[in-house]
Amino acid sequence: MKGNNRFNRIKTEARAHTVEFTRQEMLVLEMMQFQLGSSALAEILGLAKGKVEKMEKSIYRKTGCLDLQELLLYFEVYKMEFKK
Repeated sequence: MKGNNRFNRIKTEARAHTVEFTRQEMLVLEMMQFQLGSSALAEILGLAKGKVEKMEKSIYRKTGCLDLQELLLYFEVYKMEFKK
């Protein structure tokens, strides 16, 4: 039951659009779907690895997600709501 509560919270927060992402954070978030490491993301995006890691931490902090699974769920709901 705890797991369902976590995912319901994530869905609710994503639907509320209470989080503002920078353009670069959105790029990193979109690339995180491919489950690549920070080094690979940095190389693909042409950014320093430290910058990517800082943005990843910021994304997790802003969303309240605890792991990549939660973050990917958050992002899917966020994208669906954004298109409305």
